[in-house]
Amino acid sequence: MRDLLLVELNELNLALLEEATSEFNLPNVRAALGWTRVDTLSADGPASTHLEPWTQWVSVHTGVPASAHGITELGEAPALQHPQLWERLGDHGITSGVWGVMNASRRAHPAVRFFVPDPWAFDERCHPAHLEHLIAPARAVAKRTGATGEPSAAMALPRLTVALHRLGLWRTVASAMPASMAGLFRHGPRALVFYAPYEFVSVHGFLRMMQLERPRFGVVFMNMLAHAQHYYWDEWERTRGGPMVECLHWLDGALGALLEASRDRDVLIYGALGQKPTAHEPPWVMYRHLSHTRLLSLAGVQPARVEPLMTHDAHLFYRSAVDAQSAHTALSQATVNGQQLFDVQPVPRDPTRLVYRVVFTGELDVDAASFSLSGRTHRFRDHFTRVVKRSGRHTPEATLLSKRPLGGHLPLLNHEVNTLILNHFGVAS
Repeated sequence: MRDLLLVELNELNLALLEEATSEFNLPNVRAALGWTRVDTLSADGPASTHLEPWTQWVSVHTGVPASAHGITELGEAPALQHPQLWERLGDHGITSGVWGVMNASRRAHPAVRFFVPDPWAFDERCHPAHLEHLIAPARAVAKRTGATGEPSAAMALPRLTVALHRLGLWRTVASAMPASMAGLFRHGPRALVFYAPYEFVSVHGFLRMMQLERPRFGVVFMNMLAHAQHYYWDEWERTRGGPMVECLHWLDGALGALLEASRDRDVLIYGALGQKPTAHEPPWVMYRHLSHTRLLSLAGVQPARVEPLMTHDAHLFYRSAVDAQSAHTALSQATVNGQQLFDVQPVPRDPTRLVYRVVFTGELDVDAASFSLSGRTHRFRDHFTRVVKRSGRHTPEATLLSKRPLGGHLPLLNHEVNTLILNHFGVAS
């Protein structure tokens, strides 16, 4: 059996990639689009609150749907009760390298030769430990969402230089610099202008570790396309330009490096779930906190610790279950324009913890609006900022691309891709 690489191209939309290859020179994307295609569907329907990547990727990694594994928030990998793909393979002597995957844990399995968690994980660490330096800037950016006082990305740059030196990535950085600076000049300091080149370099870090450790199974997570679809799809549909084009070229370069290094491997490219454009749907606007600490003080009970998640949400750690319940009551009753402002969920395994997120998504004049919390009215602009009017939303449909033909029962539910990979290595599901 051949070794295998799984490229987790989060939320890929096949139609968008096909449009892009007709407009631009994207040879590696075009090559992948010529592979075997398998349609997949999430067991969670389009209206499900579980149709999130931090839940759907856990389904792929464990081989069970969200209704079985129960992981519905980022940062919940320690609560997972099901073995993950790399653990199942490792129990049969098959080594793995795992890079950037969502809501994943190494669990000290000796067959996992290297492991990098997603940057929002706060209970997971890299293996070997020196890889912490490489993801330090991404973690700093993630943890500064909502101004929690964590070190800035700039302060993490010295750690990044250590990682670049140790992994021999300076040549990759130098080759990426002209395109990166050109993107900054064209589009200004938008998040994707920094994120896509960083992810491109990160992919080369993954390939360097694959070269050093030589695991049988490698898995690398890429999020740049999902980000671009959420933020810039409207502009792409109007102009066939904008930051989406930057993303597509960086993606093509990253795929090219992965495919070149995997000539002797089978390769799967998969999105777990999909996205569709939302230009013709009612506006869905994302707002985020300016400062979790300052906002939460208005609820009357300050948490002992805040762990920000993707953009507009966070884990809250309180000193007691009583404090957590008081905060839950206050935050759940917060309103803006007469509508609920936050969704607040307890963490069943820990009564001192909450997860909260901004769920108000209507159009709002941020400067003029106010919100109600704990019986008082506050200016919205003092505590929140508008992030984006979403241009792409999640769908349960996804596409699996395989470098070689696939047999068996097709199409698949997305968690059944787990079985497909286990069977590739001769491991019974």
